[in-house]
Amino acid sequence: MHISVVSDIHGNLDGLRRAVEQAEFLIVLGDLLQYIDYYAPEAGILGAIFGAEASADIATLRTSGRFEEMHAREQHLWNSLDDPARTLTDAIRAQYSAVLEVLGPRTLVTLGNVDSPSEWDSVAPAGLRHRDGEIVELDDLRIGFVAGGALKKPHAKGPWNYFERSHDQYRSVVLDLGQVDVLCTHVPPDIEELRYDIVTERSEMYGPGLVEAIDRHHPSLSVFGHVHHPYATEVVRGVTRCVNVGFIRWSGEPFVFDTSELHR
Repeated sequence: MHISVVSDIHGNLDGLRRAVEQAEFLIVLGDLLQYIDYYAPEAGILGAIFGAEASADIATLRTSGRFEEMHAREQHLWNSLDDPARTLTDAIRAQYSAVLEVLGPRTLVTLGNVDSPSEWDSVAPAGLRHRDGEIVELDDLRIGFVAGGALKKPHAKGPWNYFERSHDQYRSVVLDLGQVDVLCTHVPPDIEELRYDIVTERSEMYGPGLVEAIDRHHPSLSVFGHVHHPYATEVVRGVTRCVNVGFIRWSGEPFVFDTSELHR
């Protein structure tokens, strides 16, 4: 079986549709939502609700690494609304409904740090619920999933909350997963060439415990996204191919692997 893997959809429904049409089976590694559009600030959730100028301000703060200022500015914007929670819920569900119109049944989904697990599962059919901390057997392969991102101190102020665990929580999910043939995550393992983004010029978020799991269990493949412009798209660690499957928002192309080549 040929399995296509995509990540970081961020509103590119045309690219996702092409991947669905071409795939024998599809795995989606998260960031389905377009919260901030860095190239068209009038778009995305922030742009649609607060306008292009406010969205561009948030984008500038994030790309310059000024995260505390970014969160404070976001909080101020949401607090300016009469019913911020309802406004956000409506915007998220509208984007997720559009994604679900594209996805086919032969699909497995996990979510990224710019996603809302509760809202996705509230609109997705049972077969497309997000996979997290679980193993799915597909064509005699054990495919394991760990969703979201990880921060030492996750930001937790409403109504918008990134899907980020603490490092200890993330590491615990990875540890409980155990032996897999294919390790599917949104964020990369802590390997500098895979974490470093040549556009933002910094090392991006990683998944605590992923390197240790790779070294302990030797999966054939580790696939992930999150870093849009990585210094390296692939690194081999031991026997494991660690592959950034690409920023489909711009590439429009899935990463494809043949299950017959991974069978031990």
